[in-house]
Amino acid sequence: RSLEQVLAWLNSAREARSAVELETAQQLLLQALDLDPEHTLTKTELAENRREISRRNFNRAMTAGYQAMDQGDYDAAEKQFLAAQRILPSAQETESALLDARTSRTRQQIDHLREQAAEAESTEQWQQAANLYQAILGIDQSVVFARAGGLRSQTRADMDKRLQQIITKPERLADTTVFFQTQYLLREAGKLQQPGPRLRQQLAQISRQLELAVTPISVLLRSDEQTDVTVYRVAHLGTFRRQQLDLRPGTYTAVGVRSGYRDVRRKFTLSHDQTSPVIEISCTDPI
Repeated sequence: RSLEQVLAWLNSAREARSAVELETAQQLLLQALDLDPEHTLTKTELAENRREISRRNFNRAMTAGYQAMDQGDYDAAEKQFLAAQRILPSAQETESALLDARTSRTRQQIDHLREQAAEAESTEQWQQAANLYQAILGIDQSVVFARAGGLRSQTRADMDKRLQQIITKPERLADTTVFFQTQYLLREAGKLQQPGPRLRQQLAQISRQLELAVTPISVLLRSDEQTDVTVYRVAHLGTFRRQQLDLRPGTYTAVGVRSGYRDVRRKFTLSHDQTSPVIEISCTDPI
């Protein structure tokens, strides 16, 4: 009784498939199968139509994935290839496509970080460059240029930090050890090839600081001729009313001692950036 209608829907489904209207064919075949669930030909063609839909959707997802790769959007490409893999899990081409997408994305990330690192180096932002090279190694430990760049940038970053410490705290040059260490650092920094503006400025500034560090500054000490005065690391001066000393820049401590009076201590700093100080040191507080 239902055969005539089933065959009609079956023929309509075939026409729809020929026109690549697979969803329409799917609906017609489902109607035919609902009318006669045991109709073998309908079940066969329904299975074939479903395979065609899967293959079509698979091809669409793969095409979209490759288009995304052409545009450099590797995240979108991976998403499309994974969708294709879910449609046809047995298709071998999805594994190759996913590998290509992930490899290209990694290469893109590394290239982007490399550009940033090169820019940081060119502007002498050495610590930033070292961090960027380290980020590349975090993606792929085998990247040779990142290892070399990281070592180079970290070495320069450490040197830059040491140079800046001298520039910001020139009073440390009063220490003989620091003075000679700075001279050595200056020679080593001067050997670097193609120094940038920042390094050249640092070298010039520190050279000037080293010159000033050994240029004496006159300081006048005044006392009461009763107080025995000593300037630590300089000399025992004894008693006097006025005493002028020529001292290198730095921080000094003068101590006054007088029998029957409390000791006095005066700490003073000499710098070429300030006028020569006058230091009063007399014991005036009786015990």
